[in-house]
Amino acid sequence: MKPSYRELCEPPIRAVTFDMDGTLLKPTDPVKTIKRFLADKGVLVSEAEVRSVLSECVALLLPLREKEDPLAYYLSLNKAVLERLGAYEEGWEEELMNKWFRYCDPEPSEGAEQVLRTLKKWGLKLAVLTNNLEGEVVRVLGEVNLLAFFDEIFTPDKLRSFKPSPLIFKRAAEMLGVEIFELLHVGDNLEEDYLAALKAGAKAILIGVPVSREYLYSDNLFGLVEILKECFNTCHGEEHSI
Repeated sequence: MKPSYRELCEPPIRAVTFDMDGTLLKPTDPVKTIKRFLADKGVLVSEAEVRSVLSECVALLLPLREKEDPLAYYLSLNKAVLERLGAYEEGWEEELMNKWFRYCDPEPSEGAEQVLRTLKKWGLKLAVLTNNLEGEVVRVLGEVNLLAFFDEIFTPDKLRSFKPSPLIFKRAAEMLGVEIFELLHVGDNLEEDYLAALKAGAKAILIGVPVSREYLYSDNLFGLVEILKECFNTCHGEEHSI
């Protein structure tokens, strides 16, 4: 059964964490990012080839994700992908990591700034909780003028854990000074965002992906604000305007 607003807002929400790519930012395709990087190096590969190799390497290295340093993990993944594509030269794995979002052309999701401004006005603590590395997250959010809205940035290199591990949500709640059940996580990935947050004991809303009716879901960030406004106004008798 789909969660009700009352289940979402009791106890009251005091902090909201957001995934970045596909939530705060418009979705990007890692396959196209790798393809564009290699094209700049004079290496032409098909999207189908990159997609197949990337999928194989992610599956192969997944057991190492919680064991390795996050930086080392991404370098290992990039190197494995480039090598399997027959397109590796020394240092390219680090260059790809450092330039990843430059090849993505990141753009804020529609209404992101207005939504974050509204939630701030309502007195909620805001944070980013993503599997991207901290340096790139800070740089990209600064470039799209969203960084100033956030109280914290939570990344695997900062918290030593990746989504969907419950630890990253619990550590985020602790660092925000709230109980885990007072934390709402918003993201576009069913496993790594929605279900992982619920498993950790937080609340969750899924954004921008078609799902079954059993999940609390919004088409976009504007819908998120409407859900939260309904929660505060109905459940707690508080008047919240957009």
